[in-house]
Amino acid sequence: MNRHLAPVKEPGLQELLAKHADKIKASTDISVAATETDITFIIVPTLSLNDGSFDNSYVIDVCRRLAKAIAEKKRPHIVVIASTVMPGSCDGPITEALESHSGLAVGKGFHLIYNSQFIALGSVTSNVRKSDMCRVGESDPVGGELIAQLYQSVHHNTPVMARMNLVNAELTKLAVNTFVMTKISFANMLARITAFIPLSSGWPWEQMVASWRSNHLLGNDDVSRSICFSTILLAFASNNLRSPPEMVSKCCTRCAINTQDATACSLGQFQCRCVLAPSE
Repeated sequence: MNRHLAPVKEPGLQELLAKHADKIKASTDISVAATETDITFIIVPTLSLNDGSFDNSYVIDVCRRLAKAIAEKKRPHIVVIASTVMPGSCDGPITEALESHSGLAVGKGFHLIYNSQFIALGSVTSNVRKSDMCRVGESDPVGGELIAQLYQSVHHNTPVMARMNLVNAELTKLAVNTFVMTKISFANMLARITAFIPLSSGWPWEQMVASWRSNHLLGNDDVSRSICFSTILLAFASNNLRSPPEMVSKCCTRCAINTQDATACSLGQFQCRCVLAPSE
């Protein structure tokens, strides 16, 4: 990073690093990073626990170390939690870690923000610059306003600026994630069903998408994107679909995925329809 070379392949990242080279400095010393900046974005893994909740241990560890650094600052630091956490985390253990290790009070000695972005690998810079919504969970209005101004300076569009308290922001993030995954799962289910429709009937995706796009209740863009994404997922996972041979043999005489090879998943439960279809 100090050589201003993108560590990963992400469209637009290298160009941004080169353009803003004079403003970018990487450090492994959290004290130096906190002292020389006004805002810290904490982006660390929050792995799933056995009960399905997220593990905050990495977030808490960073907050404890960061708190010691910001305790020495003369002006309030802004701490932004960008990792996905369970509702109540920011108001609870995260605030406790920051306050107890800095001796400062949230909202006065430092500002706490929850701002977990809706992004996807391969379009991160575009997702940030052209957000549909910028969600800012804030411990206090002063910190929320400063983060809102920061995002307004980098947005190339005018997204909805949704400012709310911390727990509502945490809930909103999980609600949107769950809803999007529900739509993708539903589209994947339909992909499995329509995969057995004979090609002579026409590829059903175009007809379904055209129909759904006319229904404002479904959300035009989101449905289309879910369908496209689910088609990609289906293509990558086709060898893992466990379709019963008796179901396959009743459906088609040509293979909808254009392969003549008899393939099997790791359990040997899937074979190409071309092989299993009746010969007549």
